[in-house]
Amino acid sequence: MKIFKNNECYVEAKDLLNFPVPYFIEIPTCSYEDDFIKFESKEEVEYFKNREDIISYNEIANLSLNELNKKADKINEQIQKLELKWLNSGRQERILLRKNKNYQKKLKIYNSLYESLVDYINNKNIIDFRMKNIELVYKTQSIPREEQEIVETINYAEGGFIENYCLTKEQVLKLRKIKKG
Repeated sequence: MKIFKNNECYVEAKDLLNFPVPYFIEIPTCSYEDDFIKFESKEEVEYFKNREDIISYNEIANLSLNELNKKADKINEQIQKLELKWLNSGRQERILLRKNKNYQKKLKIYNSLYESLVDYINNKNIIDFRMKNIELVYKTQSIPREEQEIVETINYAEGGFIENYCLTKEQVLKLRKIKKG
């Protein structure tokens, strides 16, 4: 999920792991999947405004539960169309679909959007609190961290807590490769 506030953009680390990130985007080497990464440069903010593969909190915050469910259903329909294409294909067609980058990319995007939207629907109150207090949440998670294996931690924000998990060394290396490439 991403949110735009005061000419800044905050993006969840787990969304940055799903897709290649251009070289001009600086990502901390060890972020927890539920952490938000803050982007301030005009180029970075503009880049994330144009990314349609990450749910924008600003676009869904005022939708009713019914509207959110309809949006999730539309995304799920797209996933089902892609999956039906796979299921209705023969062996040779499946080999081609497996190699088809456009097909794989669409499937990944729709699955990511659907997962984020369902997570928002199921945890609306918690996510709304985090988003409305994004600066506070960002400050509570901005303690320097070393690269490490997955370690459970707790970030406190106004009496509530949010569980976070550190990215693995493999995920950090993957991010570094994407940034260089």
